[in-house]
Amino acid sequence: MYYKKVICLYILLVNMGFSAEFSPSERQILVDFYQTTGGDNWINKDHWLEGNPCENQWHGVFCDNDLQQILLPDNNLVGFLPASFTQLTILSALDLSANKLTGNIPTTINQLSNLAFLNLAQNQFSGAIPNELGDLERLKVLDLNFNLIRGKLPESLGKLTQMEQMDLSGNLYKSGIPDSFGNLTNLTFLRLNQNLSKFCEKSHLSGLECKQNILILISFCYHSYIPQDMRNFKSVEFT
Repeated sequence: MYYKKVICLYILLVNMGFSAEFSPSERQILVDFYQTTGGDNWINKDHWLEGNPCENQWHGVFCDNDLQQILLPDNNLVGFLPASFTQLTILSALDLSANKLTGNIPTTINQLSNLAFLNLAQNQFSGAIPNELGDLERLKVLDLNFNLIRGKLPESLGKLTQMEQMDLSGNLYKSGIPDSFGNLTNLTFLRLNQNLSKFCEKSHLSGLECKQNILILISFCYHSYIPQDMRNFKSVEFT
Protein backbone atom coordinates (compact mmCIF):
# COMPACT_ATOMS: atom_id res chain seq x y z
CA MET A 1 0.00 0.00 0.00
CA TYR A 2 2.79 2.40 0.89
CA TYR A 3 4.62 2.05 -2.39
CA LYS A 4 1.41 2.26 -4.43
CA LYS A 5 0.57 5.57 -2.76
CA VAL A 6 4.06 6.93 -3.37
CA ILE A 7 3.89 5.93 -7.02
CA CYS A 8 0.50 7.64 -7.38
CA LEU A 9 1.88 10.83 -5.83
CA TYR A 10 4.90 10.63 -8.12
CA ILE A 11 2.66 10.34 -11.20
CA LEU A 12 0.61 13.31 -10.01
CA LEU A 13 3.73 15.41 -9.67
CA VAL A 14 5.23 14.58 -13.05
CA ASN A 15 2.01 15.39 -14.87
CA MET A 16 2.00 19.02 -13.73
CA GLY A 17 2.27 21.79 -16.31
CA PHE A 18 5.05 24.20 -17.09
CA SER A 19 3.47 27.57 -16.36
CA ALA A 20 5.98 28.73 -13.73
CA GLU A 21 9.47 30.07 -14.16
CA PHE A 22 12.61 30.03 -12.06
CA SER A 23 14.13 33.41 -11.30
CA PRO A 24 17.74 34.04 -12.46
CA SER A 25 19.02 33.45 -8.93
CA GLU A 26 17.07 30.18 -8.63
CA ARG A 27 18.38 29.08 -12.01
CA GLN A 28 21.93 29.70 -10.77
CA ILE A 29 21.22 27.51 -7.75
CA LEU A 30 20.24 24.70 -10.12
CA VAL A 31 23.39 25.26 -12.17
CA ASP A 32 25.46 24.99 -8.95
CA PHE A 33 23.55 21.83 -8.06
CA TYR A 34 24.25 20.35 -11.50
CA GLN A 35 27.96 21.09 -11.27
CA THR A 36 28.37 19.96 -7.65
CA THR A 37 26.63 16.62 -8.22
CA GLY A 38 28.54 15.69 -11.38
CA GLY A 39 25.87 16.72 -13.87
CA ASP A 40 28.03 15.97 -16.89
CA ASN A 41 27.93 12.30 -15.85
CA TRP A 42 24.23 12.08 -15.02
CA ILE A 43 22.35 9.30 -16.77
CA ASN A 44 19.83 11.81 -18.08
CA LYS A 45 20.72 15.50 -18.31
CA ASP A 46 18.39 16.47 -21.15
CA HIS A 47 18.15 20.25 -21.65
CA TRP A 48 20.02 21.15 -18.45
CA LEU A 49 21.76 24.53 -18.64
CA GLU A 50 19.61 25.50 -21.66
CA GLY A 51 17.60 28.68 -21.05
CA ASN A 52 14.89 28.64 -18.40
CA PRO A 53 14.47 25.32 -16.49
CA CYS A 54 10.67 25.35 -16.92
CA GLU A 55 10.37 26.60 -20.47
CA ASN A 56 13.15 24.32 -21.69
CA GLN A 57 11.92 21.39 -19.62
CA TRP A 58 15.15 20.44 -17.90
CA HIS A 59 15.00 16.74 -17.14
CA GLY A 60 13.51 16.12 -13.69
CA VAL A 61 12.34 19.72 -13.19
CA PHE A 62 8.57 20.21 -13.11
CA CYS A 63 6.78 23.51 -12.69
CA ASP A 64 3.25 24.52 -11.76
CA ASN A 65 2.22 28.05 -10.77
CA ASP A 66 4.47 29.17 -7.91
CA LEU A 67 5.77 25.74 -6.86
CA GLN A 68 8.26 23.45 -8.53
CA GLN A 69 9.43 19.86 -8.14
CA ILE A 70 12.84 18.30 -8.69
CA LEU A 71 12.60 14.56 -9.33
CA LEU A 72 15.94 12.96 -10.24
CA PRO A 73 15.90 9.42 -8.81
CA ASP A 74 18.49 6.87 -9.96
CA ASN A 75 20.35 9.38 -12.13
CA ASN A 76 23.99 8.98 -10.97
CA LEU A 77 24.13 12.12 -8.86
CA VAL A 78 27.33 12.12 -6.78
CA GLY A 79 28.89 14.32 -4.11
CA PHE A 80 27.37 16.84 -1.73
CA LEU A 81 24.31 19.02 -1.99
CA PRO A 82 25.56 22.59 -2.43
CA ALA A 83 24.86 24.96 0.46
CA SER A 84 22.68 27.13 -1.77
CA PHE A 85 20.29 24.31 -2.64
CA THR A 86 17.99 24.84 0.33
CA GLN A 87 17.33 28.38 -0.89
CA LEU A 88 14.93 26.85 -3.45
CA THR A 89 12.00 27.61 -1.20
CA ILE A 90 9.60 27.17 -4.13
CA LEU A 91 10.05 23.38 -4.06
CA SER A 92 7.05 21.27 -3.11
CA ALA A 93 8.65 17.92 -3.94
CA LEU A 94 12.23 16.65 -3.99
CA ASP A 95 13.25 13.15 -5.02
CA LEU A 96 16.99 12.44 -5.18
CA SER A 97 16.72 8.78 -4.22
CA ALA A 98 18.96 5.94 -5.45
CA ASN A 99 21.95 8.13 -6.20
CA LYS A 100 25.41 8.51 -4.62
CA LEU A 101 24.98 11.66 -2.56
CA THR A 102 27.12 12.01 0.57
CA GLY A 103 27.56 14.29 3.55
CA ASN A 104 25.02 15.40 6.12
CA ILE A 105 21.43 16.38 5.46
CA PRO A 106 21.82 20.17 5.70
CA THR A 107 20.51 21.89 8.82
CA THR A 108 19.08 24.54 6.50
CA ILE A 109 16.60 21.95 5.18
CA ASN A 110 13.89 23.88 7.03
CA GLN A 111 14.18 26.65 4.42
CA LEU A 112 12.33 24.31 2.03
CA SER A 113 9.14 25.23 3.85
CA ASN A 114 6.79 24.23 1.01
CA LEU A 115 7.98 20.62 0.78
CA ALA A 116 5.24 18.01 0.91
CA PHE A 117 7.35 15.15 -0.51
CA LEU A 118 10.99 14.43 0.38
CA ASN A 119 12.80 11.30 -0.78
CA LEU A 120 16.54 11.01 -0.13
CA ALA A 121 16.51 7.21 0.17
CA GLN A 122 19.33 4.91 -0.96
CA ASN A 123 22.16 7.40 -0.92
CA GLN A 124 25.13 7.72 1.41
CA PHE A 125 23.97 10.56 3.64
CA SER A 126 25.59 10.36 7.07
CA GLY A 127 25.45 12.17 10.39
CA ALA A 128 22.20 12.66 12.28
CA ILE A 129 18.77 13.71 11.10
CA PRO A 130 18.80 17.46 11.73
CA ASN A 131 16.28 18.81 14.23
CA GLU A 132 15.35 21.40 11.62
CA LEU A 133 13.68 18.72 9.52
CA GLY A 134 10.82 18.90 11.99
CA ASP A 135 10.07 22.46 10.85
CA LEU A 136 8.73 21.25 7.47
CA GLU A 137 5.14 21.40 8.62
CA ARG A 138 3.67 20.63 5.17
CA LEU A 139 5.61 17.40 4.75
CA LYS A 140 3.44 14.36 4.03
CA VAL A 141 5.96 11.82 2.72
CA LEU A 142 9.49 11.36 4.11
CA ASP A 143 11.80 8.59 2.88
CA LEU A 144 15.37 8.33 4.19
CA ASN A 145 15.77 4.56 3.94
CA PHE A 146 19.16 2.92 3.44
CA ASN A 147 21.60 5.72 4.08
CA LEU A 148 24.32 5.92 6.75
CA ILE A 149 22.33 8.12 9.14
CA ARG A 150 23.13 7.60 12.81
CA GLY A 151 22.39 9.05 16.22
CA LYS A 152 18.98 9.62 17.78
CA LEU A 153 15.68 10.10 16.02
CA PRO A 154 14.92 13.73 16.87
CA GLU A 155 11.84 14.61 18.91
CA SER A 156 11.21 17.38 16.38
CA LEU A 157 9.89 14.82 13.86
CA GLY A 158 6.80 14.68 16.02
CA LYS A 159 5.93 18.18 14.80
CA LEU A 160 5.27 16.82 11.30
CA THR A 161 1.58 16.39 11.99
CA GLN A 162 0.67 16.25 8.27
CA MET A 163 2.94 13.22 7.81
CA GLU A 164 1.28 10.23 6.16
CA GLN A 165 4.18 7.97 5.16
CA MET A 166 7.61 7.78 6.78
CA ASP A 167 10.38 5.31 5.97
CA LEU A 168 13.51 5.56 8.15
CA SER A 169 14.66 1.97 7.69
CA GLY A 170 18.14 0.68 6.93
CA ASN A 171 20.18 3.21 8.91
CA LEU A 172 22.31 3.28 12.07
CA TYR A 173 20.07 4.89 14.70
CA LYS A 174 20.84 4.20 18.34
CA SER A 175 17.68 5.33 20.08
CA GLY A 176 14.10 4.32 20.62
CA ILE A 177 11.01 5.84 19.07
CA PRO A 178 10.62 9.42 20.35
CA ASP A 179 7.64 10.22 22.57
CA SER A 180 6.60 12.88 20.07
CA PHE A 181 5.77 10.27 17.38
CA GLY A 182 2.46 9.85 19.18
CA ASN A 183 1.48 13.20 17.64
CA LEU A 184 1.69 11.87 14.08
CA THR A 185 -1.99 11.05 13.88
CA ASN A 186 -2.15 11.13 10.07
CA LEU A 187 0.41 8.34 9.64
CA THR A 188 -0.63 5.38 7.54
CA PHE A 189 2.86 3.89 7.16
CA LEU A 190 5.92 3.93 9.40
CA ARG A 191 8.94 1.78 8.59
CA LEU A 192 11.88 1.39 10.97
CA ASN A 193 13.31 -2.05 10.22
CA GLN A 194 16.98 -2.90 9.65
CA ASN A 195 18.32 -0.37 12.13
CA LEU A 196 20.63 -0.86 15.11
CA SER A 197 18.03 0.25 17.65
CA LYS A 198 15.73 -2.10 19.54
CA PHE A 199 12.66 -0.12 18.57
CA CYS A 200 10.41 -2.88 19.85
CA GLU A 201 11.58 -2.50 23.43
CA LYS A 202 9.96 0.86 23.93
CA SER A 203 7.25 2.64 22.00
CA HIS A 204 5.46 5.96 22.46
CA LEU A 205 2.87 5.51 19.74
CA SER A 206 -0.22 5.21 21.94
CA GLY A 207 -1.37 8.61 20.73
CA LEU A 208 -1.89 7.08 17.28
CA GLU A 209 -4.24 4.33 18.40
CA CYS A 210 -7.61 4.40 16.60
CA LYS A 211 -6.82 7.75 14.98
CA GLN A 212 -6.24 6.45 11.48
CA ASN A 213 -7.42 3.64 9.27
CA ILE A 214 -4.22 1.67 9.34
CA LEU A 215 -0.73 1.97 10.74
CA ILE A 216 1.95 -0.37 9.43
CA LEU A 217 4.96 -0.45 11.70
CA ILE A 218 7.88 -2.63 10.68
CA SER A 219 10.47 -2.76 13.43
CA PHE A 220 13.71 -4.62 13.89
CA CYS A 221 13.36 -6.81 17.01
CA TYR A 222 15.84 -8.99 18.82
CA HIS A 223 13.07 -10.90 20.62
CA SER A 224 9.31 -11.32 20.59
CA TYR A 225 8.44 -8.52 23.02
CA ILE A 226 5.66 -6.31 21.69
CA PRO A 227 5.02 -3.08 23.59
CA GLN A 228 1.53 -2.63 24.99
CA ASP A 229 0.85 0.51 22.97
CA MET A 230 1.52 -1.34 19.71
CA ARG A 231 -0.84 -4.26 20.32
CA ASN A 232 -4.02 -2.50 19.28
CA PHE A 233 -2.87 -1.22 15.89
CA LYS A 234 -4.72 -2.74 12.97
CA SER A 235 -1.51 -3.77 11.23
CA VAL A 236 1.78 -4.18 13.04
CA GLU A 237 4.58 -6.15 11.44
CA PHE A 238 7.89 -7.05 13.09
CA THR A 239 10.75 -8.26 10.92
